[in-house]
Amino acid sequence: MSYNLAWCPHHLGKYPVGYILPSHQEQMPVEETANMQLMLSAIAQQKGNSTDFIDPKYWPLLKIWADYLVSTTFDPADQLCTDDFMGKSASNANLAIKGIIALGAYAQLMEFKGDTANAEKYMGIARNYTTYWMEHARAADGSHYKLAYNLSDATWSQKYNLVWDKILKLNLIPQSVFDVEIAFYKKHFDRFGLRLDNRKDLTKTDWFMWTGAFGDKTYFAQVIDFVFAQLGADNTDKPLTDLYTTTTGQGAFRDRAVVGAFWAKLLIEGVKP
Repeated sequence: MSYNLAWCPHHLGKYPVGYILPSHQEQMPVEETANMQLMLSAIAQQKGNSTDFIDPKYWPLLKIWADYLVSTTFDPADQLCTDDFMGKSASNANLAIKGIIALGAYAQLMEFKGDTANAEKYMGIARNYTTYWMEHARAADGSHYKLAYNLSDATWSQKYNLVWDKILKLNLIPQSVFDVEIAFYKKHFDRFGLRLDNRKDLTKTDWFMWTGAFGDKTYFAQVIDFVFAQLGADNTDKPLTDLYTTTTGQGAFRDRAVVGAFWAKLLIEGVKP
């Protein structure tokens, strides 16, 4: 069933019926569209750089989604990202870099498919957008990359989506970007870790672990220590949380599959699931 969306919908519905109107769900256009390209490229790599698992009838849809990212990820419009509890934001730097890396992932799929022309086309766009991102998201003093292009240098956020450049071995993002962000993160820890951004004392264990996965050994060890400290501080007997306050260590979301993100470091190191 088609609703003529240019992007991937947030979800299909509730089990056992995969059906829900797009108007009846929250939309995360760049977030979910990027997710599909990133996941498919990761699967293709696990299958020996093969796209044989993708049914030919879906290639046109993937191109529609890739072209949507071309049209919007340069400077994302006001919209939700996966951290929907933080509200909408325009020109979100972490969301933008996810869309940019996803364009690289689509180019990689084209390469695996044998479509050299489109592989070069979309990778070229991704590289150009990366240059734009580095110029417009960067704080004037070069100490970090801002929460959003249009906000002040005082803003910041975890750029956890950078992890996909490492996992997929795209090499779109210069190592200097990772180094600058990690150095900044190390200076902004609360008692139980690093906030998602400067707005609230909230973090997510999954995204925090993603930053650990692309950080240096010292930073990775610090992330692990903070997550374990939170487990000890949380005064409930509930399963592992993926959302907690960095000042008190008290958790909110519980028992969710997103904690699979803890193993991102292994994917970067080439360990197969």
